[in-house]
Amino acid sequence: MKTKTIVLVLAMAGSAFAGDDFIEKIKETRIKNGCDPDPKMADFTGAVYRGGGDYVASGSVANGSGGPIIKSGNVYHTPYGVYTYVNGTWLRPDGGAVVEAKGSFVSWDGAMVKAKNVYVGNLGASVGAGNVMLRPSWASR
Repeated sequence: MKTKTIVLVLAMAGSAFAGDDFIEKIKETRIKNGCDPDPKMADFTGAVYRGGGDYVASGSVANGSGGPIIKSGNVYHTPYGVYTYVNGTWLRPDGGAVVEAKGSFVSWDGAMVKAKNVYVGNLGASVGAGNVMLRPSWASR
């Protein structure tokens, strides 16, 4: 009887772990298909990107008044050039970099701190609402 109970408990534990993996795969598929915005796109448009305008994200594409942003892997194609994400650092087309560390985004020209869906710093404040990122109108490259 004890053996059957142990086997049953192990089988249930295994299916619980498989369920978490299954849910993560569903989330990844929803992002890839454009149903949900990519969380990295929110970080990019809210704290890293130096172009102005508000953006609406759909999967790996964000459209806004400043022009489209297209994410392909770790590369972000923007109207102002190509940004590249490498191991927690965003390389900017102007030669600068933005370092991401524990919810903060720091560069030579300023810093932004992330608190849930709000990015605040000396560069202004960006607020995310669903798949929309409202950015300061004065933001520039």
